[in-house]
Amino acid sequence: MPLVGFLPPDDPRIKGTVETIQNNLMNDGFLMRYSLAEGADGVPGD
Repeated sequence: MPLVGFLPPDDPRIKGTVETIQNNLMNDGFLMRYSLAEGADGVPGD
C-alpha cells in the first residue's frame, strides 16, 4: 500500500496489517496464503 501512495509506511493500519500477517501466515520464513490451522484447505488428499 505505501508503494502506491495509499497509506504511508508508518501508518498504524499498515504496521498492524504487516504484524498480523507475520504472526499468522509466516512459517519458517515462508508466507502462506492461508492458515491450515483454521481448517481444511479444500484440496483432496492428506
